[in-house]
Amino acid sequence: MKKETLFAVLLIGVIFLLMQSDWYQQRAFPDMQRSDTTTPVESTELISPVTTDEGGKQQIPSVTPTGRETLQAAVPSGSLACPTDPALARTVEVRTDLYTARLSTLGATIIHFGLTQHKSWTGEEVVLLDGAESNLNPVFTIEGGRFDPSAYIFRSDFDRVDLRGTSGSRWVTFTLEEKGSGRKIRKSFLFRSDSYYIEVALDVVGFGNEFLYGTYDLNWSSPMLVTEPDTTQEMYYAEAMALMSGKNLDEYIIKKGPHGSQQTIGNVDWVAKRNKYFLAAIIPLSGKGKEVYYTGSLAKANGYDIRSYTIDLKLGMPNANHVSDSLLVYMGPLEHGLLKEAGVGLEKTVMTKATMGPMKFMWPVIKPFAFFSLWMFRLLNKVISNYGVIIIVFAFLIKLIVWPLTHKSYQSMKEMQRIQPLLKELKVKFKNDPRKAQMETMNVYKEHGVNPFGSCLPTLLQMPLLFALFIVFRSAFELRGASFIWPLTDLSQPDVLFNLPFAIPLYGAHVALMPILMGITTFFQTKMTATDPNQKMMVWFMPIFLVLLFNNFPSGLTLYYTLFNLLSILQQHWAHTPPKALATEKAAQQKRKSPPPTKRKRR
Repeated sequence: MKKETLFAVLLIGVIFLLMQSDWYQQRAFPDMQRSDTTTPVESTELISPVTTDEGGKQQIPSVTPTGRETLQAAVPSGSLACPTDPALARTVEVRTDLYTARLSTLGATIIHFGLTQHKSWTGEEVVLLDGAESNLNPVFTIEGGRFDPSAYIFRSDFDRVDLRGTSGSRWVTFTLEEKGSGRKIRKSFLFRSDSYYIEVALDVVGFGNEFLYGTYDLNWSSPMLVTEPDTTQEMYYAEAMALMSGKNLDEYIIKKGPHGSQQTIGNVDWVAKRNKYFLAAIIPLSGKGKEVYYTGSLAKANGYDIRSYTIDLKLGMPNANHVSDSLLVYMGPLEHGLLKEAGVGLEKTVMTKATMGPMKFMWPVIKPFAFFSLWMFRLLNKVISNYGVIIIVFAFLIKLIVWPLTHKSYQSMKEMQRIQPLLKELKVKFKNDPRKAQMETMNVYKEHGVNPFGSCLPTLLQMPLLFALFIVFRSAFELRGASFIWPLTDLSQPDVLFNLPFAIPLYGAHVALMPILMGITTFFQTKMTATDPNQKMMVWFMPIFLVLLFNNFPSGLTLYYTLFNLLSILQQHWAHTPPKALATEKAAQQKRKSPPPTKRKRR
C-alpha cells in the first residue's frame, strides 16, 4: 500500500473514532444524560450456564439482579395479606395464529412466548421467552425499600384463550386484591389474533401516599432466548436499547462481565431488547418514560459469550393513590413493516450499532448507505418473491451504481501500469537522491496526466456502500428461512455441504460451497489488478482469508459478494482490453518499427 493511501485510510479512521468519542456524543446528543458502570464481580457462580433441553433448544442464562434491584425488598404498611406460595400459581394459555403465550398468576407475568409462524433450526417454533423471570412488573419505592408485586399470586378471569382462525381479540385480566383495605393491583392484557402487539393496562389503587418520589419502575427481567444455531453470531446482535426524545437511539451492549449497567435520563419513547432476528419492546402509551436503567449479564458458557439484559423503565406517577397506565408490548420478528405499524420509530431497531459487529466505529458514515440498501432490498421484494433472485438483481444494480467509480479506478490502474517503466528508471537513476527522484516522479505524473490517487480514491468512496451491504445481507430478517437453490436452502445460514469431525480455528466444523466460490472469484479479481511483484502474496492471501472468514456467514451474503466479484471481473476485463482499432494501430506501429528482413547473397 502506498504512503498516500495509508495516510488517507488512517485519517478516515481517526475521524470515525472521533465521532464515537464522548466529546462528540455529548455535543451531538445534548439531550441525553448517561452513566455507565461495570460491576467488577470476580465470581460467575451466580450466572446459570447455557442448558439444552430435550429438543436441542439452547437456554440463555438469566440475569442475576444487580444495581437498583439489590435494594431491600419491602411491603406496604401492615404488610399485604395476599397469597405468595408459588405452589398456588396457575398458568393461563393464549393461542393465536401468530404465537402461543403462557402467563402465570404468580406476578401476572408472561412465562412462555413462542412464534408459531417461525421455525428454529430444530424444526420447532421459535421461542423468545421461556422462564419464571418477571416481566411487565411494576416496582414501587416505599419506606424501607422496594415493593415488588411479582411475588404475589394474582387471580385470573380465564384459564385458556384460543383466538386461532378468528379476527377477534380478548382481554385477560389478573387481579391482586386485599379484602377490606381497598388495595388492588390489576394487570390486563389485550391479545389480538392477527398482531404481535399486545396492549397492557395497569391499574393500582388504594395504597394512599405509601409510594414515594412520584415514579415507579416497569421491570423486564426475562431474557431473550437464543433462536439461531450459531450462538456466536447471535450474540453479536444481543443488546438493549431505548428511543430518546423521538430521535436518538440509546444502546447498551455489555462488554465486560459478569455484570454491568447503564442509566440514561431523558424522554423515553420506548425500551427494547433484541437478538439477531427478533425483538421484545415496551411502548408507554400514557406518557413518555423519564429514565431507562439497563442491567447486563455476560457469561461464558460452552465456549460462548452469552449476553442477556434486564430493563427498568421509570414512569411517572402523578397520583400515588391511583396509578393508571397503558402500554403496548411487541414480541416478534425484526421486520420493518411490522415494527413501523406502531408509528413510534420502533423500526429503528432493525439496524443498530450492534449489527455493525467490529465496525461499530464506522456507523455514522455507513448508516445512510445501510438504510438505502435495506430500502432498495424491500422495494425489489414487492415485484420479486424469491430472495435468491432478488440478491442476483441487487448485485447487478449495485454494480451499475458503482460502475463509474470502479471504471475510473481501473483506468487509473492502467495509466499507472503504462508509466511503470519510466518510474523504475527514475528510481535507478536517482537512487542516491530520493528528493530528486520524488520531484521527477511528480513531473512524470504531470506530463502523462496520471493521478497517483486515481485508483485508490474511487475505491475508498465506495467502501461505505460495500460495508453497508455486508451489514444488510448479514442481518436482514427477510433472508431468514428463505430458500433459493440447493445448497442455498436458507439464505440466512451457511450453505453447508458436509460437516467435519473437528473444528478448524476461524473456519469452523463444516465446509460451505459459496465461500469457496467467492474465494475463487476473489483470486482472479486480485490477480487482474496486482501488477506489483510485492503484491503477489496478496493474490493468494486474500482469497484464502475470505474463505476462512465467510465460511460461517449467511449464504445470502456470500452469494451476493460472489456475483459482485464476477461482475467486477467482467468489468476489469473490459477495462483492460484495448479497443480493436487501437490494437490494430499498435500492431501496425510494431510492424513499421521492425527492420526489413536481410536477404542472403547467393554464392
